[in-house]
Amino acid sequence: MGILGLSRHIGQLLTKRADVMAEYFTAPRPPSRLRHLQTKLWLGFSAGDQRWFDVRWSHMRALADADWTVFVSIAPMLGPVTLPADFLALGERGWVVDSGEQGPHKFCRDMNPAWARALRDQCAAAGVPFFMKQMAPREANPIPPDLMTSRCRQFPAVRLS
Repeated sequence: MGILGLSRHIGQLLTKRADVMAEYFTAPRPPSRLRHLQTKLWLGFSAGDQRWFDVRWSHMRALADADWTVFVSIAPMLGPVTLPADFLALGERGWVVDSGEQGPHKFCRDMNPAWARALRDQCAAAGVPFFMKQMAPREANPIPPDLMTSRCRQFPAVRLS
């Protein structure tokens, strides 16, 4: 079973190279080779706006179709994002992490909280977990209280094989 089989931890891989990740995790190999990882490893992609979400989701969709839990890190959020129906249909197998830009205060671009609220509402309507990490810049713009409650969402129980 190995150490991964005994651990209750979940690993997350995040990339901007969704095409490479999809190619690797969908490549032909003995079924047992990666099957045990599907309950312990979430595969994610980064997208700061609608354009990059659409480009990278087109590759990640194959992983969701292969029963992987996938997530998107919309960070830094540089504009509104509308999640497509096939992403929202994943329910708890699709996760959204939202964040403003990180870094020195004077260089961070502002994030409109309305974008985060619209994203949260899409997720809530579809049963997709949503986590608001931070606004930008963090020091000047704390997470608004209505978005803060999204941070407390309980992670689902880990499926043990």
